[in-house]
Amino acid sequence: MNDKQRAKLQMMQATLAVLEEHADLYATNAALTTARQQLADLVADLDPTATTQQRAAGVAKPGAVKKKTKLLLAQRAAEVAAALFAHADATDDLNLQTDADYSEYQLTRATDNDLQRIAKNLHTRATALLPQLQEQGVTAQELTDFQAALTAF
Repeated sequence: MNDKQRAKLQMMQATLAVLEEHADLYATNAALTTARQQLADLVADLDPTATTQQRAAGVAKPGAVKKKTKLLLAQRAAEVAAALFAHADATDDLNLQTDADYSEYQLTRATDNDLQRIAKNLHTRATALLPQLQEQGVTAQELTDFQAALTAF
């Protein structure tokens, strides 16, 4: 549906709304009542078409879906990385600090392969250290959500 057709539909909907609002004024006029009913039928036929076409035009492109999935994975990975880094700092584990030293910005800028590799490593480390990470506020549900984001990516 183009802009001109959409404008006509909106005009018909506005006209129908006015006619329905003042239906008591022309209730005795059979011709006007019939015309209002025909307009209502026409709007009812066209409105779903407009809605369907608008939805079809608004379907996300594959690139947009991938970008959104990458952003979600980067956010989840950054949250887990922050908790792992805090734990590593508290326990003076330099190896873990190095593995978990990623910001969300770095993760969103990483290539797809690097992000996937880093996220898998972070998930593996976080799963192994879940009891200790619970002090940092990490829950099993967060790791499940992280795994789901990793799988979706």
